[in-house]
Amino acid sequence: MAHRIVCLLLSLGLCLGLAGCREPEELPSRPEEAAFSWDRWEAERQQIACTVAQVDVVDTTFTHDETGQAVAELLGRSLIVYPRYAGEVTGDYTGLPGEYLLLTALLGTDGTTPGITPGAANAEVRFVAEEVAGANGRRQFITKEQVEYAARAIFGEEVELEHRSVPAGAPEDQQFRYYEEYGVYGYPDTQPIWYLPVLLDLYPVRFDTYEAYLIFVRYSDDSQNAFWGPGTEPIARWEIEEYANYHIEDFSPYTVTLLDRFGELTIQEIRPATEAP
Repeated sequence: MAHRIVCLLLSLGLCLGLAGCREPEELPSRPEEAAFSWDRWEAERQQIACTVAQVDVVDTTFTHDETGQAVAELLGRSLIVYPRYAGEVTGDYTGLPGEYLLLTALLGTDGTTPGITPGAANAEVRFVAEEVAGANGRRQFITKEQVEYAARAIFGEEVELEHRSVPAGAPEDQQFRYYEEYGVYGYPDTQPIWYLPVLLDLYPVRFDTYEAYLIFVRYSDDSQNAFWGPGTEPIARWEIEEYANYHIEDFSPYTVTLLDRFGELTIQEIRPATEAP
């Protein structure tokens, strides 16, 4: 009997020993990687860098000096969606529609690219990028802080925005969709439409006032160095000034009055041009 008890104890000890030597089970991912944290995201989103996108300026005779370049940059930043809203913008450039302000700011920021934009290299950023990626799989977004920063840089510190998907009434694949739960905008699945002003003339009317004469063009689909003219054929970037001057009757030119106060340019008025200067 004693012999049997000893054998049982030895057998039990062996089993326990073997159990203690088993391969450890794989631990789950760290909590911060396994689940999205709303508290962390709210704090981290506000740490993502805010920058204003570089303005594309079509080189013309009047962009070669400091004033002409500054005017072209101001027009290119502020009027990037103007032709679409020309009927809603007053001539003195006041009371800009909320959608105009919001779209201009959305197109005027660099937005967020995970792993590249400063402050955008954490798990929450990657999660949000996946959540808002559209049918085109574009894993980039724009935070509401980035939009507000661009709006202030373009329109001044007093500007106010109402965050919502724009353009209103457009199909979802053509909208900057606002995800209120994350505080970010997703990019449209289709290329958004924006315009570039081409500065065809610039002249002083008083010591602190300039008038600019311009047309608007859009990038053509086949090349980033060509624009749509009045017809169906794209026009190369380096030919657009000459083409416009010879075919101005086919375009819709505008005159813009600009005020220069201590080196700071502002748009005072924009109106259809009745005749070339």
